[in-house]
Amino acid sequence: MYHILAPGISALLVGTAIVSTYINYVVPEPYLDEAFHIPQAQAYCRNAFKTWDPKLTTPAGLYITTYPLSYVAECTPALLRSVNAWGIAVLIPILVYNILGYIHPRKQRSEAVHEAINVALFPLLWFFSGLFYTDVYSTVWVLWSYLAWLRGCVGYSSVTAWWALWFRQTNVLWTGFFIVLEVGRRIKSVHEKLVDGEGKAVTGKTVAASSRKTTGKKKKGKKRRGRVEMEEKKVGEVPEASLEAEVEDGPWTIDIKSNGNVKGRGVKNDGYWRKLLEVMRKVEPWNPVFNEEVTAQDFFFRTPITHLLSIIPNTPAVIFPTFPYLLVIISFAAFIIWNDFSIVLGDKSAHQPTLHLPQIFYFTLFTTMASLPLLLSPNLLYHFYDQNIGIYITTPPSSSRARKTPKLTIPHTKLLRTITLLTIILAIIWRNTYFHPYLLADNRHYVFYIFRRTLLAHPLIRYLAAPVYFASTWTVLHTLRTSRSVNVLWVYAWAMAVAGTLVTAGLVEFRYFVLGWVIWRVNIHVECAWRRWAETVGFVFVNLATVYVFTQWGFEWKQERGVVQRFMW
Repeated sequence: MYHILAPGISALLVGTAIVSTYINYVVPEPYLDEAFHIPQAQAYCRNAFKTWDPKLTTPAGLYITTYPLSYVAECTPALLRSVNAWGIAVLIPILVYNILGYIHPRKQRSEAVHEAINVALFPLLWFFSGLFYTDVYSTVWVLWSYLAWLRGCVGYSSVTAWWALWFRQTNVLWTGFFIVLEVGRRIKSVHEKLVDGEGKAVTGKTVAASSRKTTGKKKKGKKRRGRVEMEEKKVGEVPEASLEAEVEDGPWTIDIKSNGNVKGRGVKNDGYWRKLLEVMRKVEPWNPVFNEEVTAQDFFFRTPITHLLSIIPNTPAVIFPTFPYLLVIISFAAFIIWNDFSIVLGDKSAHQPTLHLPQIFYFTLFTTMASLPLLLSPNLLYHFYDQNIGIYITTPPSSSRARKTPKLTIPHTKLLRTITLLTIILAIIWRNTYFHPYLLADNRHYVFYIFRRTLLAHPLIRYLAAPVYFASTWTVLHTLRTSRSVNVLWVYAWAMAVAGTLVTAGLVEFRYFVLGWVIWRVNIHVECAWRRWAETVGFVFVNLATVYVFTQWGFEWKQERGVVQRFMW
């Protein structure tokens, strides 16, 4: 049956196969990290499952994936590399296309196909279609898990999330991403059922109002706005005080019943907290679409507080649906304990967790530069100036009789916020800039030359980059705002996963940015066809250039004569 994806995947598959064949012709032997991955995969192909290279840092997911090839042919480097080529040219476009259908249901199918191909052409991904690295299938399985979550299949999503850990351990943070999203979905569902069953619930704006003291009497059967109506007592029962009355009297009031027994403090306290939990259960979780109307108060206070108040009394309704994901977290914790409390399997001394906050700025800057054809416009520049600086010179209209003297408008609050954020960025640069020994010693990666010609060129350059980091971070978030395709809780979950992946890594590697960019890219909205084509042309140009440099610009190290070194991501 014909599918609209078929032509795009066919073209991508042919192009990827040609380039992969060319790479295998020029570089037939394992290169760099392939020197560890390929022999290990070949050992599995020989059924030597007890053989393990202590230098390998990731689990055996990639080698298990390629093991079935041993029943078809010999596991040569070219055959093993073809698995990644298949993942790039076929699996990723299919997954992205289906994900786009859920996130942007109004998007035309042809546009979704084009964007799916563009994601597969992303240079940090597509380059490794010709090599045997873990990045491709790490991305495949996280995307598969995301698609399953979008479809509401939590069990299936948790299985694929667990399998993603076998390709890269930091994918556990994307399991946390799914947990946050599922908690938000379940809390919303619980609240909707409550509203349908019991009437209007307490909203985020009226949480404070529900605990105010009242002295006036309410008419029978009439609700007061912002209050939660208590259930009517059964005939014969002793009426209990309302929540407001208990707050007024205090939770430690001692009641003397007619039979002479004393109602202890614990009982009275239990009744108070029971009613407090009832109020919390009816709090509306505030999780609006992340757009220009969401204020800082909504983002930093209202959303987390209302969700916390909703989760506390509805814990079973949250725990049970997310339990499959929690099993993934538990299995990962067991792995950490078994592995002597280390996240990597081998070469642990060179992969110690290091607090490295500037990694967030490197990611947002890279994301902005990689997606510049989608973002850059006069409208973007205007919004950046208006929202972060906003200094204007205005003159009275020509019809005004007032003296036409230009007036300088200075938004002090806006400028104070911008200066505060820039100060925080400067403080992070000053106290937390870190250069890993591998970064300074290995001149085979592009990041080595980028850092040597920028941040390492002069000590002041790293501080001059602060406004650039500020602008790129604002651009990444502003694009999500204008896309109107995610909610506030999604932004929390995504930022947590991206930051958690990066800030603990001392070594700067562009490959660590892949998943953060891909998840961001499938959620932003691209309107113009020419922007998608500009992205395609840019990605194809970068891909061909990096392949040409990798295959043709070989060099030698003085300490390793006769061994060709090559430039790569």
